[in-house]
Amino acid sequence: MSEDPILSEGRSAGALPLEPLVCAVTLELDRPSLSDNRGDRERFLDALDRALPGRWRLPLAVLRRLGGLLRAQDWRAVALVHRDSGLVLDVRPPGPQRVWGLAVDLGTTTVAAQLVDLTDGKVLGRASSLNEQIARGDDLLTRIAWADREGGLEDLSRRAACSIGNLANRLATTAGGTPADICAAVVAGNTVMTQLLLGLDPAAISREPYLPAANAPEPVAAAELRLGLFPRAPVWCLPNVGSFVGGDVLAGVLSSGMHREEAVSLFVDVGTNGELVLGGADWLVAAAGAAGPAFEGGVVKHGMRAAPGAVEHLTIDPATRRVSYRTLGGEPARGLCGSGLIDAVAELFLSGVVDRTGRFREGEEFVLVNADQTADGRAITLDETDLRNFLRTKAGMHAAVELALARVGLAAADLAHVYLAGAIANYVDVAQAVNIGLLPDLPPGRFVPLGNASLEGARLALVSRRARRELADIRGRVSYLELNAEAGFMELFSAALFLPHTDEGRFPSVRERLAARRGAS
Repeated sequence: MSEDPILSEGRSAGALPLEPLVCAVTLELDRPSLSDNRGDRERFLDALDRALPGRWRLPLAVLRRLGGLLRAQDWRAVALVHRDSGLVLDVRPPGPQRVWGLAVDLGTTTVAAQLVDLTDGKVLGRASSLNEQIARGDDLLTRIAWADREGGLEDLSRRAACSIGNLANRLATTAGGTPADICAAVVAGNTVMTQLLLGLDPAAISREPYLPAANAPEPVAAAELRLGLFPRAPVWCLPNVGSFVGGDVLAGVLSSGMHREEAVSLFVDVGTNGELVLGGADWLVAAAGAAGPAFEGGVVKHGMRAAPGAVEHLTIDPATRRVSYRTLGGEPARGLCGSGLIDAVAELFLSGVVDRTGRFREGEEFVLVNADQTADGRAITLDETDLRNFLRTKAGMHAAVELALARVGLAAADLAHVYLAGAIANYVDVAQAVNIGLLPDLPPGRFVPLGNASLEGARLALVSRRARRELADIRGRVSYLELNAEAGFMELFSAALFLPHTDEGRFPSVRERLAARRGAS
């Protein structure tokens, strides 16, 4: 692949007017006289209100610099302002200004960022890296436990901030500036990631009744988080809906535009965790499935993240059982990432190697890549333990979708679109996801890959006041479905522990593919 899929541009919900979170306003003030003896602060705020009407506040740190600058610049200045809060962030000499913003997708595994010129909305660059918190655990529950140790919360907060700060430095340097030119940031992350970045104790999220410290934290100054940006740059972590449906999901819904559509659609974000939102313009329901790290290869012994050498795609000839595969970067195989794992399970099933329960018809494992073709000289295989672990994850996501649909009296066939975000949008073959029962059996045209919808939603919030208002509206309309408290979930879960499902009639296209494959063999 030529481009990191996590940096792929999301499907934007349409053109929105440019009203960035932070902007620079050029001012020419009335000159003082004996008949106009207003103070420097009042003179400045009056001029700012004429240029950009609002209820503006001038902090003491900026006021201390104001008088000298105004007199040195003949009563002309540039005000750097945070539009939504009415706070004047800085006062600068007149002239061209470099006002950049940072949109961030703070994922459990990967952090992705876009550098945006807030004067015209253009994206100046994109970059991604592993979340430095990985050193303290791959999944959210492990990190929550680490945060409970002495100094653990501070450690995780620092690591998240370093991950963002390093990307900001890389992007700004490449664009010909410095991180200090970044005057605003919007961060989209799941609820736990947001709390860890802000240094808020996440322990209550993992215990009934599953409450975060804050659903909608206020923007904080970049200096408080030690991000290395312009010190007073507002950093806004997008609000969350529930303990495991965070700002990244709201950003994805914003990016999809489903909240404006009359028809009912489904938004699915499957990465390190699995979240879904069901609905349209009239109502929205959100829930989280127990995906864990399965779709990043985390539940099988030869699993790995999507990195060079990961098997990202494979097929199995039903007649010869020969495996053909492709790795990321074309490097020798190192393991299975999520898309490769989904392909492997689907192909083993379609080729008749395993039955509907995930049991091998012969032997106890299947060799996907021979030892002489791998990077470490060890064969890449799947055994029944791997398959059972994966099927539990698949069943959890399927049951979450089924339960959400049942609660509103709908079936999968009623969905106008299925918007795909996260790892499932970046890598996964949708047909293979249907073959194993992860996604409902619908016509291919109803599936809409969004790319990195979380990052796109963060960018929209960074550059558009209308987008920020829509985010607030989306959050206000979402009803959160807590699956742990829902009767019937385990019944749906048990029914989905089959390939593709215990009720084969739900997946007619898979039945046809099975017949065609086995006929060919």
